[in-house]
Amino acid sequence: MPNKDDEMRMINQPFLTEEGFVNQACMNELEAAILNMPETYDRLAGNPEWSIERIVSDTDIVSALASSAIRQFCGCPPNLEKVVSYTLACLRVEVFSKKSAEFRFADLSLCNINKLLWGYLGELDIFLDWNDSKYPSWIDLSALLHNVCISVRDERRRNDDFDKRFEEKYSNGNGQ
Repeated sequence: MPNKDDEMRMINQPFLTEEGFVNQACMNELEAAILNMPETYDRLAGNPEWSIERIVSDTDIVSALASSAIRQFCGCPPNLEKVVSYTLACLRVEVFSKKSAEFRFADLSLCNINKLLWGYLGELDIFLDWNDSKYPSWIDLSALLHNVCISVRDERRRNDDFDKRFEEKYSNGNGQ
């Protein structure tokens, strides 16, 4: 069932004025639409791929965070190690605390992961600093945390594809 936030909304103002200049009213409308866009965990809550819990490790999440941050920042953002270490510590206290040191897995949906990351990082100054225009490569934090989930989702898809091909190749027809 499609989520109401999946609907495409059109900008009402034309991009260019009659004189051929960028229309500021269009830019204002676009900016308002972007600023009012719900976060991933709300926007995709009705999408089964995003809302069904599946197994994930704490290191899957933080490695996707580090990788996405470096890719989007076009280099290493300041305090990356602190942000990643803090996130890992939060995950291990809150989500993975009942797990053994060797096997830290939990069932989380992509929306859960996104919401957890916002809960941990949404008020953390060294994380929020990555969105400061004082850096030539400042990044959109919503896009960053969305991309963390995209990385986890893509890994799940690759694993599903491998499992399917393995089953097709080695199954004798009765699931054994």
